[in-house]
Amino acid sequence: MTLRQVSFRSRISCKFHALLLAFSWCAGLVVGTWSSWRFRSAVVDVFRDAVLYDHDFLNYDHDFLNSLAVASMPFLLTSIGLGTNRCALYVLGFLKGSSFGFCGRSLGLAFGTGNWILWPMFLFVDLAVIPVCYFCWLRLPDATGAGRRRALYLCLLYSAVVAMVDHFFISSFLISVIQ
Repeated sequence: MTLRQVSFRSRISCKFHALLLAFSWCAGLVVGTWSSWRFRSAVVDVFRDAVLYDHDFLNYDHDFLNSLAVASMPFLLTSIGLGTNRCALYVLGFLKGSSFGFCGRSLGLAFGTGNWILWPMFLFVDLAVIPVCYFCWLRLPDATGAGRRRALYLCLLYSAVVAMVDHFFISSFLISVIQ
């Protein structure tokens, strides 16, 4: 009887963790989208200027390191957050959701009907990393030390692959579309 109660409590806490993580992610999306909409006049100018008039963007020598940093940062922050408290994952989910919502909505405001082709290319790294990151946030808090390290190493390897795809394929196509 006691084993069943412990198992039941464990399932409830896992479901509560998943719901709280989804809520923090959705709240971040709402806040990011709202803040982009709220400051739309400044956001549109900044995003258009950054893309259309930045000549350093057309020279993408350091693009791989930038993509690698963007792809691996959620996993590195997850490893730090798991060492402190599970609540850090909810903060990370909120921040990642708000940045994704802000950038997605800002691109939509800045480029209007051309958004359908630019949005997935600009946010390719996030689109590829977010599902794996969310899976890690669900599974890693209950993993043991060796399993947690192995999963984080696999996630970092995955982020390196995503950064290479972004650098060699997506960025070159994005530059050809913008020019």
